[in-house]
Amino acid sequence: MIGLGVLVRGSSRLVKWSGGRLYGSGSGGVKLAWDTVEGNKTGVAVISFDHPEKLNALSVAVGDRFQEISRELALCDKDTLRCVVVRGDEEGKAFSAGGDLQFLHDRTQSAALFNRDEMLRFYQRFLSIRDVGVPVLSALTGHAVGAGACLAMACDLRVAISRRARMG
Repeated sequence: MIGLGVLVRGSSRLVKWSGGRLYGSGSGGVKLAWDTVEGNKTGVAVISFDHPEKLNALSVAVGDRFQEISRELALCDKDTLRCVVVRGDEEGKAFSAGGDLQFLHDRTQSAALFNRDEMLRFYQRFLSIRDVGVPVLSALTGHAVGAGACLAMACDLRVAISRRARMG
């Protein structure tokens, strides 16, 4: 099973990797971690949203970091990277509630043509996951709404790992 590990419900965390350990770092509301077993990478990269107080709302800053991670992963060779998992935060409230409300409100103050271009750039940041070159799985830890649902749909496979997972 390509070292994917098993997604299970943990006692203190909604999702943990059985037999493995995640390590990595991140900022900008997005983290990159690598699954390991006995200190060795399994080839599974995990991108986690880390803004639970905003239900992992997608903003330009989050998109920039997400695109940076996607580009970094796209440069990995096939022996290093075998699969990517995109998931919500550890609290499991939401995969992503969609576009950040302040960002969306700001769009009402701009001209339609500017908004069209701005929204295209916004979505392209998240659709960069399509360029990684390995299977990408979205682990739905909770609701995936609007742009969050679009991101989940951009992944090759969507798996609801919580009874609260919904798309819309």
